Amino acid sequence: MNRNASLFMITTLTVWCLFTFFPIVNAVDIMVHDNHSSFVSSVGTFHVVGEVENMGSQSVAFVTITGTFYDSNNTMIVTESSFATLEIIPPGVKSPFQVIVTDQNQAEKVHNYSLAVTDSSVTTKNLTKTLIILSNSSHISLSGFLNIVGEVKNNGSSESTSTRVAATCYDENGKVVAIESGFTDPPNLNPEQTAQFNLMVNNENQSAKVDNYAFQVQSSEAILIPEFPISYIFIFLALLFALVIMRSIKGPYSSSPFQNRF
Repeated sequence: MNRNASLFMITTLTVWCLFTFFPIVNAVDIMVHDNHSSFVSSVGTFHVVGEVENMGSQSVAFVTITGTFYDSNNTMIVTESSFATLEIIPPGVKSPFQVIVTDQNQAEKVHNYSLAVTDSSVTTKNLTKTLIILSNSSHISLSGFLNIVGEVKNNGSSESTSTRVAATCYDENGKVVAIESGFTDPPNLNPEQTAQFNLMVNNENQSAKVDNYAFQVQSSEAILIPEFPISYIFIFLALLFALVIMRSIKGPYSSSPFQNRF
């Protein structure tokens, strides 16, 4: 293989990695994940729980999810809407949601449903990534409810107000089976201050299904510091591989690609 062909192959591989792990998407592109599920509460209301993800390049606010509910004859019986739990969803961030049919007479007729994002707005408000979860644990209470407790820290240099924690609970197959959210105690955190949270899934059947859970923390000014994205690891390895191949093609006596040859 000649040098030009090899360089073309390496360039193609690098570009493929970039577009695979960092795709170009529309400014507003909110996806409803297909891992949602439903259940009937002890008081007869019908709940749909799931998560949406901002696949776009700008932060969005007040994302509205609408459920259309059908009976066993596939006749539409009711529509219900709800906001995503996170008021602002930055690019690449997921938010849980819950849509509820509160009319018990209608709820008992529900056989199937569909979901759609029906409203949202682009926002220029930037949330600093300065909130961290120091620790968390969970247990099933005597009443059979799942309790999730933990500590949040404001790792920023300014106050975090109305700090709220959301837990998305999944079963062993990755289906969302419950969501819970609540404010920290206290809800306003000064820089370096910590606060506790206590969330309870007050449904025994759904509590028993929970295998694992994920957190989102958001305040009026800040959001949870994300984990290091695995996509960055892939792209780093791809570029490192390309560099090694280029060096092996050029050979031990070739000059650096960043130097002029005389």
